[in-house]
Amino acid sequence: MWRLRSTHAASDKASVSTLLREADRLRSQDPARAIALYAAHQESIDGEDEDRLGWISQNVAPNALPVLAPLLERVAASATGPARQFATHSIGAQAWYEGRCDEAEQCWRTVLRELQDDSPLWVRACLNLAAALSERSHYFESLVLTGMGARAAEKHGLAYFAAFAAIRRGATLATIGDHQRARTIAAESEERLAAMTDAQQRAVLETEALSVWSQIFIETKQWERALSAVNRRIAILPQCSPAPSIIGEAHICRIRVRFELEHERRAELLELLDAIPQYFALADDWKIGWQLQRLELRVRYALEDCKDREVALDYAQQHLALIRQSSNSDATRAMGAAALARQLADDIVAPDEARAAFDLAATASLRRIVQAHRAIDELPELAQATPDDWIALGQYRQRLADRQREIAARVAVHFTPNDPAFDLIVSDDLVKVCAWCNRVAMRDHTWLPLEHFSPADSGFSVTHGICIPCRDQHFPIPQP
Repeated sequence: MWRLRSTHAASDKASVSTLLREADRLRSQDPARAIALYAAHQESIDGEDEDRLGWISQNVAPNALPVLAPLLERVAASATGPARQFATHSIGAQAWYEGRCDEAEQCWRTVLRELQDDSPLWVRACLNLAAALSERSHYFESLVLTGMGARAAEKHGLAYFAAFAAIRRGATLATIGDHQRARTIAAESEERLAAMTDAQQRAVLETEALSVWSQIFIETKQWERALSAVNRRIAILPQCSPAPSIIGEAHICRIRVRFELEHERRAELLELLDAIPQYFALADDWKIGWQLQRLELRVRYALEDCKDREVALDYAQQHLALIRQSSNSDATRAMGAAALARQLADDIVAPDEARAAFDLAATASLRRIVQAHRAIDELPELAQATPDDWIALGQYRQRLADRQREIAARVAVHFTPNDPAFDLIVSDDLVKVCAWCNRVAMRDHTWLPLEHFSPADSGFSVTHGICIPCRDQHFPIPQP
């Protein structure tokens, strides 16, 4: 009996080995089938199979990552060297697609620091970490990392990753408002696309480039061109095997653009936007983004189309509550508070809510200024920043400072020092900014210029007040 079982076990092992070799053979002919075979027999793959793990890490589609999770977690926990690094990188990718951004970022940081070189895996981890940091509004760090990844990819002759890095750099530049350089990079990407022979890689790069163009067109209010770019991106995305959240985000973007162009269909478009989660499984971060977009457009529809300030106020209060809830984890979301504050102050005429929204907008702006100052200390890899990166950082800081001054100026227009809120005390997590001179109140009751403000951490919140010199200048006490 023992000999019979042994024979069967040997036969089964030989059969699995044959199937794994078949998967090896199918890599170039039918990658999806190869991944399926590896997944079906993953218990027979271990940390010694560095070649297989490396190929899986580079080629697995997002929807296949959960199936391979047991293999990846086992190898990451027990193996060493390249096998562990491949597995850790893929676990980070799965976390990213499922909306667990902090976990993804930690995985990719681990790979970067364990490798300590610019190997192909290091390039991929570098670019993925750059994308994660960009989502968290750490744009300078993202800009430097994409540059590092691009240089390493060029060094190793990795044309796809070099092109991907260049396009991601363009996306970051567009986000921080440098549209001229973003346009140049997006235009240059057309040449890189023409040189790509792999159809899926070309599709991925084209969708990334179209994302940059749509972002530029939206921010510059070129709505027809934005719609064309978004439509092309949606048509190409299925070729890239993306996560459902990415497809859903593209459709949300299209509805937003159509909202600007098709005024007579706005009610219908809002219903389509409400139904997005029924068609796309949005990860948590993307779901919050959808909610913010939905409420923003609902406020505008109530004001611009229905002329109903009461309904607009209800949606604005929901929008403000969601921004307040989410702003601590993602400063980008709170930037929408500036536009909401202007609506509350000018159109809805709700001063209390407007004041809260202005404070949230200032919090987001000031936090991003602090993050930009601390970038090098928090990520030592950024010591490789180039002179061009430092120029971009300087311009970014200036834009943030200008935005902060604009927010403070709006507060100064709409509120007076008689407002009791101007007498709020300064605590460890509450920063008071003078709405008239834009200086920051310190605990010793002095007022520091904005550019010199550097708190112990970035977990603070902002409120607006008035310093004594500005009170004396703008609101002198009448002499008897």
